[in-house]
Amino acid sequence: MAIKDSSPASANGIVQGMEVIAPEPCLSAPFSPASSKPDGDASHISAQSQPGPIVHNKPTTVTLYASKDLKAAGLIPGVHDLINHAFFASQNPFGIMSAESLRLQSHQQLVDDLSRPGTFSYVITYTGTDLVIGVASAKRHKETVSRQPASMDVAESAFTRTGILEPSTEGWELSTMAVDPSLQRQGLAGLLVKLVEGEVKRRFVLERAEKGTLRLQLVILLSTVKEINLAFYIRRLYHADYETYHGPCTMGNTAGFTIVHMSKRIEV
Repeated sequence: MAIKDSSPASANGIVQGMEVIAPEPCLSAPFSPASSKPDGDASHISAQSQPGPIVHNKPTTVTLYASKDLKAAGLIPGVHDLINHAFFASQNPFGIMSAESLRLQSHQQLVDDLSRPGTFSYVITYTGTDLVIGVASAKRHKETVSRQPASMDVAESAFTRTGILEPSTEGWELSTMAVDPSLQRQGLAGLLVKLVEGEVKRRFVLERAEKGTLRLQLVILLSTVKEINLAFYIRRLYHADYETYHGPCTMGNTAGFTIVHMSKRIEV
């Protein structure tokens, strides 16, 4: 059962609110722009690479992928494993998730999550290898009025944002963000956020010029575990719009946790 108290839209064009999710029952720098047109078809984007930062005295490569290219490059298993590893490593010290908790239940779940037209991913690997050490993905926001537990697994439902944007606002979701836990505090996560913001802005500006869209504002949305990641995104000027609390036994957690749904207006 969800309780929602609507409030006026924020400066980011977000209709705000507050939700409390009842507990589940316990059971035994900047990247070179792509040359393609951002018309919403991910197939029009080719993988593009450039040198990344030096990490532990090793060179890295940063590559911008359309979803089909990420799959064709054979990187889905590596991205999947990194997301789950980083998710558990960040939650475990706080007692939020158990060892059985997975952000993604299968490779196919990741493929499905990246299937929305226009979705792109930035992937950081050690140069000359396919070892994924960082990834961030973004997709166009699909408005959801309410959660649909019957058609969503628990993890997907917990991280699903509800509500609508103002008609003049275009939204994108930072849907995936993960860095190898052993390589954190190297600036990789901050770099990935900056790259995603730059690519989203580039597409918005180009599309507005070519199609004459009436949307005047651009926002990036994300949903993350408040107890772990709130400070990171606040430092990058993301604003907390509303929160959803999930009680013990949700996704195998032991103490309950809060998902904070955030947004950032991108100046264009």
